[in-house]
Amino acid sequence: MKRMFFVIWLLLFFGAQNYAGDFSIRAGMNHSWLSYPDVSELENEFNPGYSFGAAYNNQFPDNIYFSAGFRVFTAGRYDEINYMDMTETVGIDHMYLSLPIKAGYTFWGCLTPYLNLEPGYLLSSQIKHDAILGDDTDRDILEEMNKFNMFMGPGLKFDFGIMKHRFSISGEINFGLLRVPKEGEFTDGALSTRSWVDWRTREILITLEYHL
Repeated sequence: MKRMFFVIWLLLFFGAQNYAGDFSIRAGMNHSWLSYPDVSELENEFNPGYSFGAAYNNQFPDNIYFSAGFRVFTAGRYDEINYMDMTETVGIDHMYLSLPIKAGYTFWGCLTPYLNLEPGYLLSSQIKHDAILGDDTDRDILEEMNKFNMFMGPGLKFDFGIMKHRFSISGEINFGLLRVPKEGEFTDGALSTRSWVDWRTREILITLEYHL
């Protein structure tokens, strides 16, 4: 399935260049959190992060918008635990390389609602533990995570210009469709061996785009 999505992305990316379009660079900020399908009582704080990448954008006839590109972004969870008037910070940070494919319809020449489909590959994963007693501790958990994921969600893009330079600002909500942790057991420092709870990544993304 991974190869199939990569081939589709290549066909769309290079095929779209037969029409008049442009390249753009993107940078943005996101807030991510983890959703637990099987454990409703678990909650976590929003985790601020970043996103950057590039894309080829096209406006087909009849105002049909299409874009294919790549981006690197962070996602995860962040919790604060209070213990005896002290605060302990626990977080899980992921970094993904993804291939976003967007398609939508442009109204009034500047406002575009779209749908984002985004296969992603996990580059790094760490659990970060700001210990109440002792030094801060980080642990690499990449091998305990599933490397491939698929994100999908709606977005809204607004195009504008400043002194002959063209920009876009967009907002979107992305839902991770696949389980992030592998099934099995892990050991986290002094904690006993246990299994990961199934979770899915959620992301709110704001992006500023400069058209070359």
